[in-house]
This record gives sequence, structure tokens and C-alpha cells, in this order.
Amino acid sequence: MFRLDAVLTFIGLHAGFGLTFNIGIFQFLSIFSWLAFLPTSFWNNLEQHLQTPVRQGLKIRFDADCGFCTKVVHILRTLLILPVTPLLMPQEYPDIHADPDIHADMEAENSWVIEDYQGKRHFKSKGIVYVVSLSPVFRFLVPLLNWNPVMAGRKKFYEAITSNRQFADNFTKPFQFRPLEIRKSRLLNLLAVVLLIYAFIWNIQSYAPDLFKWKISQKH
Repeated sequence: MFRLDAVLTFIGLHAGFGLTFNIGIFQFLSIFSWLAFLPTSFWNNLEQHLQTPVRQGLKIRFDADCGFCTKVVHILRTLLILPVTPLLMPQEYPDIHADPDIHADMEAENSWVIEDYQGKRHFKSKGIVYVVSLSPVFRFLVPLLNWNPVMAGRKKFYEAITSNRQFADNFTKPFQFRPLEIRKSRLLNLLAVVLLIYAFIWNIQSYAPDLFKWKISQKH
């Protein structure tokens, strides 16, 4: 609670600077940097608020034999901020027995299968548009994606990818799956302390001459 209050206070402080002084983009950069200090509870509550039944019902099914597809769906889920969306491979996951025609649809359409909360299936580039429409940040792109010139382009692009999956896989080879490890670094912590002390001394030195001049003016 105290950390959240402190972050909101400083955000309000910088917002006040922006409304009072003409200091360019300083206040925006400062406000953005304070977001890193918001506590875990804030992000957890935000995630729960964003998990509507429509988003919770989203399922993305893709071909397990397509390395390009595997990496792209993980990238999309991350960039579109849909962290709890299941990424399912019909060839491997047992839920295929509950609805065995999913794999058949995937092969018939030569496409991934996007299943919404009502069980309706979306294929090819239409599936991309539906997934983007559920993003809490990038949903504003849907009208652009449905614009006729862009629609024709995204259809051709998707068809080109599905026809050349092995070639497309070359573009995702640098992206490797590996566990996320967060390690504390004493060197980085020491560097942060040194920089804070340096910034503090710099501020004091820049303030001291003005204070000295003010005292001289008061005497005269």
C-alpha cells in the first residue's frame, strides 16, 4: 500500500510539473519510469480485471509439427497481453478426443484454429483479427486490419506463410525457448547505489551556488 501510494504521489507530482511548466517530454518519461515500481498486487488485480469471460474462453490451436507456428503463437500471446490463453496442439493434447474434428478442420483449412468462448472457430488471417480484438492494448488496430486494402494484403501474406513454412522458420530460429531466470547482481546493486549518491551530490552542488547567491543578496 505504501509503495503504491508513493508511486501515485510521484506520478501526480510529475503530472503537476507538466501542467505548470513547459519542460518537454520530461514528465512523460518520469511517469513511465515510475510504472516499474508498482507492486505485484497492482498488476495481479489488473490482470484479474482484464480476464473477461470472452478472453478466458479464447483457445489457440496450432500444428505441433510447425516450428514457426509454435514460436509465433507464443510471441502473439505475449505482445497482445493475453497471458492465460491456452496454446494447444491437437496432435498432442488429450482434449482432441472431446472434439476430434478440430484436427480435420486444421488440415482442411491449412490453418491454425482460433476458438472463441462460444466454441466458434476462426481460421487463417480472420483468426489473427479476432485474437487482436481481444487484446487490452492493441484492439484499436482491428478497424485497420479489416480495411479492404489491408485485408487483401493480410490474406495474401498468410497464404504465403502457410505455403512456405520451412522457409519462414528461418526467421524464428534465433528465438529459442529457455526458462526465465532472475538473478540478483551485487555489481548492479552497487552500481545503482553509486549512481544514486552521484545524482544526490550533483543536485546538492547545483543548488549550493544559488543558495550562496541568495544569502549574499539578503545581506545587501
